[in-house]
Amino acid sequence: MELQAFIAALSGFGHAPASEADIAGFERTLGHALPPDYRAFLSLCGGGYMASQPSFKWSTGEWAGRVHTVGGLREDLDDYSLLSQWRAPHWKKPEDFLWILRDHGGNPIGLALSGDEAGQVFFLDHEMEPEDEDWEGTVADALEAEYLLPLAPSFADFVALVYED
Repeated sequence: MELQAFIAALSGFGHAPASEADIAGFERTLGHALPPDYRAFLSLCGGGYMASQPSFKWSTGEWAGRVHTVGGLREDLDDYSLLSQWRAPHWKKPEDFLWILRDHGGNPIGLALSGDEAGQVFFLDHEMEPEDEDWEGTVADALEAEYLLPLAPSFADFVALVYED
C-alpha cells in the first residue's frame, strides 16, 4: 500500500498530524531519534483506527494479520497515543521498542529504536511474553526469546506490505 492510501484508510477522529516541534520533543522524551520515514509519517498523520482493517504480510509474503489501531502524537485517547503507550504499555516491551500500531488481536507492532535493529518493524507476540529472568529487556533479547518477530526492515517497507483484501 502507498503511504497516502494507508493514511487515507485511517479514521483519525479529526486529530491533526504532529508538528516538527512535537516530533522533536517526543524524540527527547524517548531518548532516541525516530527513523526518517516514520518521522515523515507522523508529520502527515495523527493516528486513528483502520475501519477496513487491511491485512499485512510477513516479510516472507504470507498473511500475518490485520491493522487495527495506529498511534500518533496525540493525548486525547491513550489507546492511540504513542506517548501513553511508551509510558504505560499494555504488554511487557523491550526498553528500546516503540509501539506504533496494534493488530486485530491486540498484538503491538513497533519500531526498534537502537542497536543493529534500529528502524526495523517488529510484531510483539504477547502470548510469548518471556519471564523476567529470561531476558534483560532489549530488542535483541526479545528476538532471541521469539517475543518479537521481524516484519519489515523499515516503516515504509511495512506499509508496502499492507493491503486491502
